[in-house]
Amino acid sequence: MIILRDYTLCFIIVLMILKRRLILLFSFCFLIFSGFAQSKELVVKVNLDQKKITSLDSNSQSFVKSAYMKILQDLTMISEISIRTSEVDNELREIQKQSQIEAATGLGSEDSAYAADKGIRADLLMNITLNNTGSNNYQFVITVSEIETMKMIITESSDRLIIAELTKDTVVDNLIYNVLTALNKRGYISQISGDVTNQLLHLDSSEESFRKYVQEYTRQREAAEAELEKLRKNAKSEEDRMELEAQRLALQLKIEMAEKNRQIAEENLRRQQAEDAAKSKRQKEMEQMQNAQREKFLKDIQAIEDARSAIRKETLTSLSLKKRIELIESARANLNRLENQLSDTIGQNSSYYDEKMQAEIDAVNAEPWRKADLSNGEPTERALAYRKQKIDKIRSSYEAQRKAGENQLRNAAKSTIDSYKNQLQSNLSDMAKTTYVFRSIDVTDDYLTLSVSEFDGERLVWDVNSYFDLNNIPKISDGKINLPKSSLSYEMMTGKKPDLSTDEGYQTYQDMVDMADLYFRTSVPYLYSQIAIKVSYNNSLSEYEIKPVAFQIFKTQDNKKPIVSYNESQIEAAKYLYKKDVTQTTDSNSEVFVPSVTYTSITESNFYKSQEARRGLFLESTYLNGPFYQGVDINLSAMIGGKFFFAGVDMDLAYPQIKSEYTSTSDWSSFYISNIDAILGCSVKLFILKPYLAFGVGRYSISNEKMYDDKISGLLLEGIAGMDLCLGSYSLGVVYKLKYLYGAGFVDTYGFSLGLIW
Repeated sequence: MIILRDYTLCFIIVLMILKRRLILLFSFCFLIFSGFAQSKELVVKVNLDQKKITSLDSNSQSFVKSAYMKILQDLTMISEISIRTSEVDNELREIQKQSQIEAATGLGSEDSAYAADKGIRADLLMNITLNNTGSNNYQFVITVSEIETMKMIITESSDRLIIAELTKDTVVDNLIYNVLTALNKRGYISQISGDVTNQLLHLDSSEESFRKYVQEYTRQREAAEAELEKLRKNAKSEEDRMELEAQRLALQLKIEMAEKNRQIAEENLRRQQAEDAAKSKRQKEMEQMQNAQREKFLKDIQAIEDARSAIRKETLTSLSLKKRIELIESARANLNRLENQLSDTIGQNSSYYDEKMQAEIDAVNAEPWRKADLSNGEPTERALAYRKQKIDKIRSSYEAQRKAGENQLRNAAKSTIDSYKNQLQSNLSDMAKTTYVFRSIDVTDDYLTLSVSEFDGERLVWDVNSYFDLNNIPKISDGKINLPKSSLSYEMMTGKKPDLSTDEGYQTYQDMVDMADLYFRTSVPYLYSQIAIKVSYNNSLSEYEIKPVAFQIFKTQDNKKPIVSYNESQIEAAKYLYKKDVTQTTDSNSEVFVPSVTYTSITESNFYKSQEARRGLFLESTYLNGPFYQGVDINLSAMIGGKFFFAGVDMDLAYPQIKSEYTSTSDWSSFYISNIDAILGCSVKLFILKPYLAFGVGRYSISNEKMYDDKISGLLLEGIAGMDLCLGSYSLGVVYKLKYLYGAGFVDTYGFSLGLIW
């Protein structure tokens, strides 16, 4: 019994040890499988329903496409998710289609006929649909289904809004957050991190958070770039070509989206830093106020804040410039990639046929000559010609196959390439027709800032400066514009004229300056500036060029009428040196002092820019007065020129009569005078008047009407002075010419001209 108990005790101990090890082994295996499960990417194919979008106008389509890009951007915030898009799938299918054709026709190996889902297989299908809900309102509906079973697992929808509101980032972010939350509840992805939640729901706007987001998206981009570089270095076999291509495109999308998220985080960081600094200064100055002053100040600031919110909520009429350029450059990149891919595929196609052709030609050349082909041990001319004919047939056959294959590739890619070309052209056209308006009221989006300097006690004004800079938008050419300066008077800000003659008045003046100045140092803008620009694309430089149209400054609380307004020419003048001498002039209808710029460089610049030399086609009818004859002279001239100087050709035909006092001494009762000469001159444009001087040199000819062969000819010198009245594309003028006909004396000519200006 004792022995039995000992064996039983040992058996129990062994079981306990084994049980413990089994538990450890099970736990270890569970951790391993859990690690594998967590590391596996969730591949989501995202599809935008194009049918309902095509019914929208081009501007609304651009809004939707921009929102679609924002959806992709939000989804890539989750590192577990890898995105496939319909555009990528279409490209991969074209590759697969060509591979299957080659395999079926015996031109390619069976291994190259990839499986239908090779490289594009996904776990989930996300369909994005735009529904018209009536009353000009629309709604985004997102459905997520399992690829294998096509079982719908998630349906989420947005609010019913107009297109411009529906496609705003906040609406899209909230919708995608709901989708991601549903994916997490169903176990497809891990818990959404606090950082992603804060960004999608716009909860945390602290400087620290934005700095962290910048670092995180920089890290994500660098990691994706490293992975892409590793993918490029790893040589893959031909049968893995599509899978490799799909991975490459997915990584490129991830890099692009991470970079956009980083840029947004950087913009938010800059804005938040500016707002925090303004709030800190405002808080310190408020601590020095009396209670009554503080209450009034806070009430005014709240009113300004409400007005700013109303301005920012204005209905959007067009896509922002940055998003428009993103759409254009995205379409351009896709188009370039497809064209390069098509070119590469055509090159591979040609190389394949060349290799097959050369192999057959080599086989023909390697064939031994038969007895009938030889004469004295050498091939006959007939045999050589026959073999050459055989090789030519092989070349022709493969050339036909190569061209057929190339045409097939081009036709297969044509619809996709044409769609990108149409999309690119449509966006460029919409951009050129749109006037883009930027306001300093929202620094993050508008790239326009307004600053008010410290009070100038000598001039009793605050100087106001605005800065406009689009250089952080890719491919913008010279995006920084120097805007005109303005000044705000003490009376405008306080509503009172300063009393500087008494102690009490001066004390009030000091207090009012401190109080007025405080409004400019708050995070809520008392004033905001606004600039309108036109944008065009320069194909030769591959850059976007901007042209300012108008610049204005408004009070935030009263934004119906600008307190300062400048037109295009005044903005252009601000590109040059600022004032050397500024005189303050008061407009009785305005509360703002506008500097009167009197320095020479702007005047000269505007004068120079307005100049156009005398150029066009001119018809002159003049009176001719020579030494012994007089009559009518018809002149036709053509001129070309630059700013001040012009040159051209002048042709005259006159039919004068002999003066009465010379009729008895001349055999010529009438005759012709013709001349042609080259003209060089200068002109100055003064508003609509254009005085000019010119010199001509040429050749003249005088002929008798009865004896045309009897001619007098020689050198012609000509001095010209005139004045044109320019009316659009036409001109009316007076002209005087003094001609010297070598051998025939001086001739006065004066009259009128009619011109067609170019």
